Amino acid sequence: MSDHELIQIIEKILDEKMPQNFSYINFSFFELRVKYNLGDEDIKRLLQLARTKLENDNYKVYYTR
Repeated sequence: MSDHELIQIIEKILDEKMPQNFSYINFSFFELRVKYNLGDEDIKRLLQLARTKLENDNYKVYYTR
């Protein structure tokens, strides 16, 4: 999947989640793997792109396993 397509997914997720809780945004396994049908490499790249976008917007980004 291209970076452009991944960025569109990021924007869609953020548009859905920010109104719910502006200070906490969670990207779940279900959303990325099942709902958006992303593979391991796509998920890794999406998380990198999302981290960059959120840090540029002055968010602190944390990962959990």
